[in-house]
Amino acid sequence: MSDGGRLVGGPASEQDDGKLRKRAMGAFRIGRYLHKLWSFLGTNAGAATTTAAGTAALAGVVAVTTPDVLGLKPREATSVIRHQVGLVETRRLDQTSLVFPLEGRDADGRRVLFDLVVLSRDLAWARASDREITLAGKTVAEADISRIVFGRELTAALAASQEVIVAGVASVEGAEATEAERAGRRAETAAGWAERVVPARTPITALNLGQFRSECSNRVTGDTAWQRPLMVIAVRERQRQADVKEALANALSDKTNVPSPACYTKFEMRGIR
Repeated sequence: MSDGGRLVGGPASEQDDGKLRKRAMGAFRIGRYLHKLWSFLGTNAGAATTTAAGTAALAGVVAVTTPDVLGLKPREATSVIRHQVGLVETRRLDQTSLVFPLEGRDADGRRVLFDLVVLSRDLAWARASDREITLAGKTVAEADISRIVFGRELTAALAASQEVIVAGVASVEGAEATEAERAGRRAETAAGWAERVVPARTPITALNLGQFRSECSNRVTGDTAWQRPLMVIAVRERQRQADVKEALANALSDKTNVPSPACYTKFEMRGIR
């Protein structure tokens, strides 16, 4: 049968109608599924399921994205971790300096902002010495201290600070009293180096942290060598009459990638100038 040349009814027409019904039902089922899926994702359970699936999907990537693959040292990799409780976000000052911005308050709540600068693990105090610094195991000549230990970027940062604190520390080996004295001499030696590069108007303080406690060896994350590093602390901002010593002790406490004052045997400060 025809209607103006268009076929109506018959087997072919019935087959076409069947295909259209199947397509319509398929589209309906897909729409209903997507609606349910969208509603599910709006719930906490859906969000958790999605997060878990996403984590599983990324697991293969995380497994191979190690510091070695990225071309970063482990300590540098630590610096890109963010928003973890107790973890200080770090930044690199130059090739040999890592900066830990810190905020501390004294017993009366007055705030002090610090920049804890830790020099590279390859640049540390020579073993059993309070006069020499080694770079990759080789002693740095006295004439090169200002250039290698206090580079251009660090010198500029210290020049802009309100006060400079130079810390001395000794490793876990040796008698506590002997190592604490060594740490004090290291702080004074480094303060003398700082005097060469820090403006005369800027106060310099020596901080004797004493000996690093062995029980803290596994408490600090990252790859920073905290037993014999050269540490310089710049006071960036200080509320009037704030106690810097109390604020610094507070700033260093309860951090996962910075050792607490409790990890050392002393916390003594002495003004150098």
